[in-house]
Amino acid sequence: MTVTLTTTVAPSTDSNKDTQARILKAQFGDGYSQRAADGLNGLQRKYNFTWKGLTQTESDDLVTFLTARAGYTSFYYTPPNESTPILFTCDHWTQATPAPGGLTVQATFLEEFDLI
Repeated sequence: MTVTLTTTVAPSTDSNKDTQARILKAQFGDGYSQRAADGLNGLQRKYNFTWKGLTQTESDDLVTFLTARAGYTSFYYTPPNESTPILFTCDHWTQATPAPGGLTVQATFLEEFDLI
């Protein structure tokens, strides 16, 4: 069963989205080449999210959610400026030590195309 990440704090505006096109390319003589999409889901999105100003509880809840998925179990999350949830995995996150203004959590979410 796939779960959804819900959090009351939105990622900060310095979060970013990176899109990678997967292509197949054949290189021919005289510099000619031919390219094609690699499969049905040829574009894969990766989001680098930063949550700032979190309370200890908010930070712990987010890290606990990610830890429970252990980097390989997918989950749904609706990024800012997106209208529908996207299926992600997250195998890297950082929980910063407390600082004035709250805690910071950074995480990299990779779009998945699993059959659920």
